[in-house]
Amino acid sequence: MKKNKWYTISVFIIICVLLNLAGKCIAGYFRLPLWLDSLGTVAATYVCGPVCGVIVGVTLNILYSIIYSWTYACYAIVSVSIAVVAGICISKDYMKTLLGALTSSFYIALVSCSISVIFNYMFFNGYINNIWGDGVIESLLGIGFNDLLSHVAGQFYIDFPDKIITVLALYIFVRYDKGKNRFDKRIMTACIYIGIAAMAAVQLIEVNTPKCVYAAFDNSRNNQNNIEETPDYNTYLQTVYGRENGIPGGCANDIAQTNDGILWIGTYGGLYRYNGTEFKWVDEYASVKTVNCLYKDEEGRLWIGTNDGGVSIMIDETIINVVSEKEGLSADSVKCITQGSDGDYYIGTTGAMSIVSLADGLTVKSYIDDIKYAVSADSDKNGNIAVVSDNGQLSIVKNAAVISEYSASDGGRYTTCSFDDAGMLYVGTSKGNIDKYNINKFIMLGTSDNILNKNVVGLYKDLKDLDSKTGITLLAGHNNIYVFKNLNKLKIGDEVIIGSKFYTYKYKVVSKKIIKKDDYSIFEGGDERVIILLTCVSDDLRLVLTCK
Repeated sequence: MKKNKWYTISVFIIICVLLNLAGKCIAGYFRLPLWLDSLGTVAATYVCGPVCGVIVGVTLNILYSIIYSWTYACYAIVSVSIAVVAGICISKDYMKTLLGALTSSFYIALVSCSISVIFNYMFFNGYINNIWGDGVIESLLGIGFNDLLSHVAGQFYIDFPDKIITVLALYIFVRYDKGKNRFDKRIMTACIYIGIAAMAAVQLIEVNTPKCVYAAFDNSRNNQNNIEETPDYNTYLQTVYGRENGIPGGCANDIAQTNDGILWIGTYGGLYRYNGTEFKWVDEYASVKTVNCLYKDEEGRLWIGTNDGGVSIMIDETIINVVSEKEGLSADSVKCITQGSDGDYYIGTTGAMSIVSLADGLTVKSYIDDIKYAVSADSDKNGNIAVVSDNGQLSIVKNAAVISEYSASDGGRYTTCSFDDAGMLYVGTSKGNIDKYNINKFIMLGTSDNILNKNVVGLYKDLKDLDSKTGITLLAGHNNIYVFKNLNKLKIGDEVIIGSKFYTYKYKVVSKKIIKKDDYSIFEGGDERVIILLTCVSDDLRLVLTCK
């Protein structure tokens, strides 16, 4: 009899695991703002106690860690917390009343959300890999909401309704069982039926629904006549695509076009292919689930930067290589990619910037430890790599090393950067402005080429002039932000060491004075090699240090 009891409980646990799996499959397939992966956990907790609930929840996490990524195993702690909190609520008879059930759902959601957010920051930069929750996060961040609170809100946005549905389902069982809280054939039978029905539904959807379907009730073929068009903006007609007409992923993180004319759209919901007629969700690759950035290299390869799977390389719509932490990438969360004029690929991750080479097979060549959490990168034809980090700093990289750094002129943060064909660098700020740089001469132009007419000046480091025997080289900073900090503390006789591309030079400060912004006398040089350190004292005054 005892043996038969353990057999029955074991079968019930398996059914509950299948119930969790089926719920997760349905929620994922239909892009629901729910998880539906704790139904079996809560049911097992009610029938057999918290230990069985823990077994059910942890088993699902282990299965997903085997199928997808080891990170799912860490979330087993969330499953444990759900079973424990549900067990406490059940022991206090919360499930016997509707108010008690709703209260239980709030407690479970609160604990689940708190723990999940920690792991989200550890593995996914705070995002939750649900298009609805990530959409909430992006919306809140877009209006300047606090970073931590935005990510907590996105997680709770999914957790709370999910736990309400889960606990209410249990409440219905309890009502059906008349509060006896016992393991009987009715509950066993009901769970089996629900599990079988859910798995059958998933299979039915997979078999009968075309791959071009991107929402529960919508596909691109049926939507082509329902595409909403924006008003005519005088010169062109624009069509906006979103969840309603082809892209359930919602927010497009990046867009790239391959040589065959296909547009590729990276979203938190995955990678989408657009051929000019319809969108297709590319779901056959386990390495491409949540896409942060896209990059097409000179050879036509599509580099796909993901949120938790490193970089996938696609040729002719086939993934041929993947580089992740296992292959030496600094982190699996990739934010930006660019190819330098040297042929190497500079990949910005949530860790250090990684340099990847294809010369002798796909290898991680080196790292740039001075750059952490790069969010935007671009390159020019002269070997310069412009990189914007999450802290708002602009770094210029050459020969795999940072040679200069800049901050936004308007007091905001740099957010993105791009070179034009002429080699000019344009850097967007968080306040909606654009700073313009001539990187070949390392001079910030702003809206004028006259550096002395701007209160904000960047670092000017003319390597060619510095390595020549004559001429003046100007190195400028602003408000102690740039490379040359605390210029006001330098005294006559102090030594200044400056490295160029080929040599390291030592200079001594020979004069220190304050001039007006329109005083060009500092450029009156002689035959001796001179450098001038320049920074702003005020809108109208400049501190000038002449060094020989």
